[in-house]
Amino acid sequence: MPPGSPAQNQDSANWLSYGRTYDEQRFSPLKKINAENVQQLGLAWSFDLDTARRVQEATPLVIDGVMYVSSAWSKVFALNAATGERIWSYDPKVPGESG
Repeated sequence: MPPGSPAQNQDSANWLSYGRTYDEQRFSPLKKINAENVQQLGLAWSFDLDTARRVQEATPLVIDGVMYVSSAWSKVFALNAATGERIWSYDPKVPGESG
């Protein structure tokens, strides 16, 4: 799909890049949540990262039901986006004492 194409912008099942679409609009085409029902939202699941004393700044990517998130020290986690269950993780063993 070319960047910013209408098909890519309407792909509501995936968050493929930092700004959701390749032209980084950060707008979701989902329509089930609106001003009338937003107060019914609640926490479905959470995932604790093992880097409590480090700042976390990353936009998770969601592709085909899998959420990919990075944490401090370049760790990466793949989670089931519906349940939060860890599918796999990768730790490149960055030496933390240098931070």
